Amino acid sequence: MTSAGEQASHELKKLIGEFEHMLDAALREIKSETRAVDRYVHDNAWVAVGIAAAAGFVFGCLVGRRD
Repeated sequence: MTSAGEQASHELKKLIGEFEHMLDAALREIKSETRAVDRYVHDNAWVAVGIAAAAGFVFGCLVGRRD
């Protein structure tokens, strides 16, 4: 029979392993999405510039608005 401390240590190691696996999967997904966004911006540079300009215009209108 194992002690409670050994059992807790085993469970903690198991949880850490699962967390590391989930973290690795999340990082792979983030890198993949980052590459996709980078590719889209390079392929559609003027669309990206237009979206940024529109967002800046809307933000400027909201911030500069006086009541």
